[in-house]
Amino acid sequence: MKETLWTVHAEDSIERVIEILTAQNLNSAPVVGSNGAIVGMIGPVELAQFHADGKNAKAVQAWEISRIKTFEVSP
Repeated sequence: MKETLWTVHAEDSIERVIEILTAQNLNSAPVVGSNGAIVGMIGPVELAQFHADGKNAKAVQAWEISRIKTFEVSP
């Protein structure tokens, strides 16, 4: 079985993040930096807070609202 891991780039606007999540029927996605490393996660909690704050979805980048926690996955 092959599954696609959908990610968003740290520099993507929140508008773009929402487009990706909607198009792929996802509720969250890892945020990756320019080197391909995961730098955070964006999900419903972060997006709800973003909308509650009334910020501009075209002006804010994904890294600015992503949840940043250190995590590891074994092979």
